[in-house]
Amino acid sequence: MAVSKSEGCNWYVFAYWLRDYKTFKIKTLMDERTCLMSFKNKFVNSKLIAEKYVDQWRANPDWNFAGMSERLRTDTNVDASQWQYYRARNVVIQMIEGAVKDQYSKLWEYGAELKRMNPKHFSYLQVFTPTK
Repeated sequence: MAVSKSEGCNWYVFAYWLRDYKTFKIKTLMDERTCLMSFKNKFVNSKLIAEKYVDQWRANPDWNFAGMSERLRTDTNVDASQWQYYRARNVVIQMIEGAVKDQYSKLWEYGAELKRMNPKHFSYLQVFTPTK
């Protein structure tokens, strides 16, 4: 059973699961809404937002709250708080920096493999780390 939590709203639906068909069958529906639609969803958290939009953040590191909020609402009809945005941004930064650290650690393995495969050739690996 699903019921609207808004005060004074009469909307509800009662359904049961049909195991053979793997679907729900609606038994009772009160479709008269006297309340506004809510865009809050307690299952949308910062980690979910980060995983969904990591590529967007990677392409545009300066993506701000207004842009993220608009995109999230357009894609999923869900609102996010400013705190969820900041936490999601931090998760994305950790994801991106973790990927960079993994790639950086493989440079030395790559250098060793070059030496192993080409023992007569000289290989030199020099790494520059950018400063902020």
